[in-house]
Order: sequence, then structure tokens, then C-alpha cells
Amino acid sequence: KNAIILPINIDRFTKERRNEMKLNKLKIKNITSYVGSNVIDLSNMKYKNFVILNGRIVNDVNTNGSGKSSIIYSILVSLGLLSNFKSLQSLTTDEDSEIELELKDDNSYQITIQRIFGKKKSILKIDSNNENDLLFLKIKDNTEFLQNKLNIDNNFLLTHVFTPSNESIYDLSSSQLFDLLERLFKIDEMDNLNNYLKDKIKSIKNEITLKENKISTNENLINTFLKKNIEEYRQKLNNIDINQSIESTKQKIQSKINEIQEYISNLKKVKLNFTIDEVLNNHSIIPDLIKTLKELTKEIETQSNTIQKEINNLTSNEKHYKNIIKEYSNLKSLNVCPVCKQTITNETKLNYENFIVEHTNKLNNIVKQRQSLNKEYEKYIEDYKILLKLQSEFNVLQSLISELSNVIKNKVETQQIIEFEIKKNEEKINEVTLENDKLKKDIITLNENLDIMEFLFNITKKKSEIRQKYIFNFIEQLKFASSEFQSILNENEIFDIQLDSGNQILFGIKRNDILIPFKLLSNGERKKTSIILIFTILKILNLTNNESKLKLLIFDDFFNGLDNNNIYKILNLMYEFSVKYDYQILISNNNIEKVDFPCVVVDIIKDENGISYIESINDSEFI
Repeated sequence: KNAIILPINIDRFTKERRNEMKLNKLKIKNITSYVGSNVIDLSNMKYKNFVILNGRIVNDVNTNGSGKSSIIYSILVSLGLLSNFKSLQSLTTDEDSEIELELKDDNSYQITIQRIFGKKKSILKIDSNNENDLLFLKIKDNTEFLQNKLNIDNNFLLTHVFTPSNESIYDLSSSQLFDLLERLFKIDEMDNLNNYLKDKIKSIKNEITLKENKISTNENLINTFLKKNIEEYRQKLNNIDINQSIESTKQKIQSKINEIQEYISNLKKVKLNFTIDEVLNNHSIIPDLIKTLKELTKEIETQSNTIQKEINNLTSNEKHYKNIIKEYSNLKSLNVCPVCKQTITNETKLNYENFIVEHTNKLNNIVKQRQSLNKEYEKYIEDYKILLKLQSEFNVLQSLISELSNVIKNKVETQQIIEFEIKKNEEKINEVTLENDKLKKDIITLNENLDIMEFLFNITKKKSEIRQKYIFNFIEQLKFASSEFQSILNENEIFDIQLDSGNQILFGIKRNDILIPFKLLSNGERKKTSIILIFTILKILNLTNNESKLKLLIFDDFFNGLDNNNIYKILNLMYEFSVKYDYQILISNNNIEKVDFPCVVVDIIKDENGISYIESINDSEFI
């Protein structure tokens, strides 16, 4: 809050994507020492955010004059920042000179600028892959379109381009520098920012309230529902007690086994070929046993029926013999035959008596035989009944064993179901807790943004207060923003900027609490100080959304007068800046011998005939 503009990146709140253009391709034809067409195509380059132009002259140790600066000036001319076209005309041909510059953003939005100039003509053609742009180009001036789309003017030369002939930012007076920064920061637009902040503050507060309500709802869900569910399920888990049921079923099984054993021991005629232990050790044989019992029952039934028939036959014979004996006994007691009316003699009576004795003996044998068969029949019937009972008892035993298995299985399944429900509720608690953590972090971020926006809203309520507050905080803001770029200075040095008694800006290097103004510094110190100043300005512009939409920094022969150690420091700072703030940096210099970060290297050669050409374009991890 020590600075007004610095903490704000409008893009973070509006989420509007700007067309941040960068150099994608450059084609030059008949420019200075270049004859014919030469192309620098970065479209397929992996590290095109950092481009180094390396130049050499065949058979010459000096690289000055190889054609690097011609590339730089071609870019500036195509953008309309330099009007001296004739200085770029070919030295070796009378044909027209041509520059074609292609700019592109990350969303594939593309602008192509073509300039053709010769002795008698100068043509500017601009093309775009956006239909709205093409419609605009039909009714508007090309130069106006270019300035509106890229938001570039003379300030771009002061803040984005550093060539031997364009280092005028170094020579600006204090009031001119202040005026430049004031125009770049567009203080007069703060009233619009105030209205925007008012709406945005309301929106953020509403969003915070929604997230807080969601957190409260989630906590209520955890405490009054999910945790309660887990406790109830755990209670159910603890209450699952099937030991009594298992023991009861086991007792029934044992009782049934005892009954089966007793039935088996009572069998008279049937012998079973299994033991009860075999059944207990292997429950799966019970269905086969029941089947065997059914077959035995059927067999005994057949046998008993056969015996019954024999008994019936014997009973019939027994009755027959009884009737004969009775009949002859009656005849024996008579004197006259009731049929023939003849007298029955004693001899005949004796024959009757012998016949009666004979049939009585046969009758007795039949009775004994029938009685024996009856006993055997009764044994078969008894076994038959026992076998029927055994079938029933084995069925009951099978049911009891299944019941025991189901009781144990149901316990396992019930435990699994309850444990699954507990796990599901615990996972839901974790999920809701993570959501709340994220919501709380979001609220912290929103509150941070809200603090900044409320601060800005309060100081931008009135235009006069804005300007006064801005002037008051301007120096502290620049100091704060410059802190990340101080690494290129020596340990006992810091970049500093102050307002003197006349509200004039003084900047330079402070040593031992004494500010050495920029104009009193050595050439190398000026280079480092100007880098800090320009990167500080660009950082603030990037955060306030006021920078040029062409995110290209150009340094041509910038490192002259610096030793290798300082060159490497500044190069690494430039690379870090390009990555953090998404700038494309184009460097042309004779002193660059080594870099240890990814970049594109464009090798330029001037041959023994004085003709320059692009030898190669390569991605490189280091030079």
C-alpha cells in the first residue's frame, strides 16, 4: 500500500485478454547491404521470446557493419517509428526496397505490415487475419490503424527501443521524465478506475459472502450429517453380534446329528456306507446322501411289497386249510354223509382223522412261515420309515448348515456395507474439507484484492486527490518496483530515485547513503542504471495494463563499454524479465560471447563482396 499503481494488474480482475503482439517474422528485400530477400522466421522457434543477432564479416575480426542494425531499423521503419526510409535503401541495386513485418499474439491474431519504398514512391500496406480489422482498414488510414492496434507512439521509442541513435531517455530532464511517466500511467483515467473499482468491490464482497456461506454450509454438512452418519454406522458395526445365533444353529445341527445317528443305529435290514463324521467334514455330500436314501427307500418298499404278497398268499392258504379241517371235522362227527346219505364207517372216520392231521400240520407250517414273514416285513417297514425320516433329517441338517453359512456370510456382508458407508462418508468429509480449504484460500486472495481495491477506491475518489497522492507516492512506488532489478549493481550500491526541493526527479546510484546522479555516472554505470529504470517503468506499466500492446524490447549495441561480467548480469536480468512479464527481447551486440539460458540465435554474415545475408536461425540452450 506504499504505492498507488504498482499492486494492481487489471487483467487479474477483468480477465480480458489483450492482443499482446510479438515479432513473428521479418522479411527484408534490398535493404542497405542486403540484396534480394532475407527472412527471419521465428514462428517455429521454441525460444522466440529472447532473440540475439550475431554478426560477422568474412575475413574481418570486426563485427561492426555486418548488418545487425539494419534489421533493427527495418523493424522501427515498418512500425512507423522512423521516417527516414532512404537511409535503408539498398546500396547495390536500383530496385525498390521492401520490409514485411509479421506480428502475432498467443491467440493467433496476426497483423502483417508491408512497406515498399524507392526513389519515387513509398507504400504502406497492412493486412490482418481478423475480419473486423479488414473492414476498418478499408475506411481508415493504415497508420492510424497501426497506432490504435499496437498502442505505439514516440513513447515506445523511449521505453522499448535502445539503439546508438535513440538513447534519449538518458538525456531527459527531470520534468520531462516526470511528464513522460505521468502520461504513460494515464493519471487522468483514474476517475474511470474509481467507477470500475466501486462495482468490482461490490462484486468481490458478494463473492466473499457466497464463499463464506458455502463454507458454513459445508461445515454444517460435516458436523450435523456426515460425522453423525459415521458414528451411527460405527455403532451398528459394534452391535453386530451373531455369536448367539451361530451357537444356537450349531446346537441344532448337533441335535440333528444325534438324531440321525440314532436313526441309523435303529436300522435292521439296511446298512449305510457312510459315517456321520464324513458328512460333517464334507457338507457337499449331503445331496448325494439324500439321493442314496431315496433309492434305498424305494428298494425296501419293493422288497416289503414282495413279502406282503407272500404273506397274503400264505394267509389265503391258511384260510383254505382251516376250512378243509373244519369240513372234515364236521364229517367225522356225523354217522351219515350229508351228500351221498351213506353210512360213515369207522375206517372212513380214521381216514378223515389222518387227513385232518395232515392238513393241520400244513396249516401250522403256513402259520409259522407267515409269522416269520410278518416279522421280516415289520423290520422292512421299520427301516422304510427310518429311511424316510433320515431323508427328512438330512434335509433339515442341510438347511441348518446353510443357515449357519448364511449367518456368517450376512455378518461379513453387513460389515462390508457398513464399512463402505463409513468410508464413503469419510471421503465426503475429506472432499468437503478440501473444498473449504480452497474456499478459504480464495477468500484470503479476494480479501487481499479487496484491501488493495478499497485502498485505491478511497484515494481515487476525487481527481485532485489522485494527482496529489500520486505525486506524493510516486518516488516510493518507483523504489519499491525497482527492488527486483538491483542484482546487477555491486553489493554496496543501490538504485535510488528522489525528489529534490523543487519537486524535480533525481535518479542514479546511491553509495554510502549518497546519491550520485545519473549524469555523473560512468558509461557502464549509466547502462546498468538505465536498465533498472526502464525495467521498473515497464513492470509498472505491465501491472497497470497501460503498456504498449507490442511487447517487444530492442537493444542495439547496448552493451558497448561494459565488461563481460556486467554484460552477463544484465543479460540474465533481461531473460528473467522476459519470462516473468512475457516480453520478447531482441538484442544486437558485438560483445555477447556466452549466455546460459534458452534463446534464438540469428547468425548474420557480410561476405567479401560487402553483401549481408541471414546464415542461420536456431534455437539454442546456450551460446
